[in-house]
Amino acid sequence: MFPAQLAHFMFPAQLDRRAKLTSAFVIALLTAAPLFPLRSNPLAAALLALFSILVIALAYAYSPRGYEISGSEFRIKRLLGDLVFPLDGIRFVRDASPNDLHGCVRFWGSDGLFGYYGLFWSNALGRSRWYLTDRHKALVLSNQERFILVSPENQEAFIAALQQPQASAPPPATPRPAPAIRPTLLVIILFLLPLPAALLYNPGKPPLQLTRNALVILSPFYGLTVPASTVQPSGIRVVDLTVEPGWKSVLRTNGFRNFYFSAGNFRTANGQSIKLFSTGAQQLVLLPPSQPDGTPILLDTADPHNFVAQIRQLWRPN
Repeated sequence: MFPAQLAHFMFPAQLDRRAKLTSAFVIALLTAAPLFPLRSNPLAAALLALFSILVIALAYAYSPRGYEISGSEFRIKRLLGDLVFPLDGIRFVRDASPNDLHGCVRFWGSDGLFGYYGLFWSNALGRSRWYLTDRHKALVLSNQERFILVSPENQEAFIAALQQPQASAPPPATPRPAPAIRPTLLVIILFLLPLPAALLYNPGKPPLQLTRNALVILSPFYGLTVPASTVQPSGIRVVDLTVEPGWKSVLRTNGFRNFYFSAGNFRTANGQSIKLFSTGAQQLVLLPPSQPDGTPILLDTADPHNFVAQIRQLWRPN
């Protein structure tokens, strides 16, 4: 007697229009990101390129590539490793309703980059695992632990395959080891990878546009337009931090700071609130406020003494 042959079905998974557009946009954005700091900071550009490649690769590896029903198992095919569920644990399967997908919250995973997969929550389903590529063809499966959402191209054939009587199968094989990279670890990696680039980011001294009426500070972070009427021209001067250490910023209250660049709101050693734009220079231009409740501005320029003379001349009272 020959052993009973096990049923085997494969179902492809295709991206819907939204997932295709999202994937194209994110890939283009991640590809272009390293080009901006390429000239000013090649190391930051290299780190951004590495981050972009890793994000795209991990997202693709975690995305569902198709579905397989074989013997007594249902598999979600992924490059990183198949997810295996026993068929006898599936209690029912049905079409996903709009309420199942409406108002969902993603705890981790992807919401369009190579599909919709990960851990989600919605009012209708509560916590559920998504392994979708096409939201319009979503099916809801229920096993003993959770709801599982999949999107095979041929929904009718998929449901029929799930309902096929299971053939006698050989003794269960040794369970596969879990993937080396767990979802929680993936989240940690994605959060930590931008850290080196942020620490090494250095856009240089902010470009300035000076007119008779205002100074525009074109900083990548916390850019600012300073009307001439808000500055006391007679008080504009160069502050040397080695001589006046009380002007050194010691606390960031709202802004960006790393080893090379600071921009935003800070508190100085003498307890004063300031707006700071600095690349670490010891000589900064001080723009004092014209009103008592105003905030001083410390600005890093290429030639601080020349800039002070220029702005005093341009903003001097008539």
